[in-house]
This record gives sequence, structure tokens and C-alpha cells, in this order.
Amino acid sequence: MTELITDFRNFFCEYQSIWNRCDTTRIWDVLSTDLHVRWAYPGNSVSDWGYKEACEGWDQAFRLYAGRNPKWIFHEVSFTAISEIEVLAAFWVTFEIDNKPTQEANMFLETFRKELAGWKLIRSYVESSISKRFVTL
Repeated sequence: MTELITDFRNFFCEYQSIWNRCDTTRIWDVLSTDLHVRWAYPGNSVSDWGYKEACEGWDQAFRLYAGRNPKWIFHEVSFTAISEIEVLAAFWVTFEIDNKPTQEANMFLETFRKELAGWKLIRSYVESSISKRFVTL
């Protein structure tokens, strides 16, 4: 399992870079077509979506932030092998826009599967818009 985690760590560095380059095409390549996503928002509302909606969401976000120097900062919590080909990643993400930090953090629990084409995100659960004053990073 150590080899799987080492390989995943190498991929995870690229994953972060993809976000920070606003690389729409490459982010789509990382998403499994069987992707399941759930975002939880303050006030106990949730949204569920799949591959198509995730692709559209990334495209919209990257276009929205174009020219505003977006920066996602990843704060790793843990990487755990949950099978011979899957890793569960827990991490916080904070965000800067126009060189100014936002006041929120998002907690991601994401499951990635190692496939012939590379690592694919198959499940994502996000606790979003948590005030940084409640988060220890």
C-alpha cells in the first residue's frame, strides 16, 4: 500500500496544480464519468451531481476567476488506501482571489481510483463555506 500512497501523492501535487492553473481540460480528465458528488452548505442544504455537472461547474468557476489570480491552497489531513487501487483523501482548501484570502474553508473527502488512464476522482463529499475562525489548518 505504501507504493499506492506514494504514487497518489505524486498525482495529488499535479491535481493541485491543475486547480491553480485553471486547466479545464485537464480537470475533466481527472474526473471519472461515474463521478458522484455531494456538496453540503451552511444551513443543512445539499447538492448532488455527477460528471456532467462537475465539468460544467469547473468550466464556470475557471471562467469566473479568469484574470483575478485565483489560488487554491490545499491543507492535507490524510491519505488512506481503501483498496488496492483506491485512495481516500481528506483535505481542507482555502482560497485567494485578487491576492486576497477569503474567510471560508472547504473540507474535501475525495476518493480516487488508479486506472489505466491514471488517477480518477470517483466520489467527492464537501463541507463548504466553513468560517476559517472555526478551522485549524
